[in-house]
Amino acid sequence: MAGVSRALRTGVALGIGLLVVVAGWFLVDYSLGRALTRANFERLETIAKAVASDVVVIRQKGKEAPRRSEGILEAYQRNPEKVQADAKLSQAWFAASSLADAVFKNGPNGNWVQRADEMATAGTGNRTDPWGHPFCVLRRDDVVVILSAGPAAQATPTCKNVPLEASELARLPRWRMIETPRGTLLLAAEGKPQGPKLGPND
Repeated sequence: MAGVSRALRTGVALGIGLLVVVAGWFLVDYSLGRALTRANFERLETIAKAVASDVVVIRQKGKEAPRRSEGILEAYQRNPEKVQADAKLSQAWFAASSLADAVFKNGPNGNWVQRADEMATAGTGNRTDPWGHPFCVLRRDDVVVILSAGPAAQATPTCKNVPLEASELARLPRWRMIETPRGTLLLAAEGKPQGPKLGPND
């Protein structure tokens, strides 16, 4: 339900806030009192988002998640690009869950698939993923699936044909983002239909 999504996002936001505070204290101690720059805070925000991605993103089997045993700060120092990529997964989850909330709130109901940047009812924010691709939105009554082409996509998706069977849809976890073997990302959300019973362009 949409309430679950809001509670999860609130929990993640609080967790990120706490991580930023703890990491900030550690960085101050670690750098022996050096003045914190804007770049340092941006680094901490990236690290916190990367850690949050462990909670909200289900990665491909065998794909490495942010490491806990060695410490995320050490991981960032050794491979900042990997940690930044994990942070973008967390951003994609937040944008997708916010878009799903907007669809539940503003409709339209029914069964359809549409590109988010072509939907009149999607609102102005959260229409694209962190890599600049418009989300695809698939609605099946009280379930909304938000799809991202993912970081490796070369082109904007057409969103005309989303091969997702009802049996597959029923098995998807709710309000978590899944990374598929092809590198696309999808989030399935469930809530009460509230919008008008119109088509996605109405």
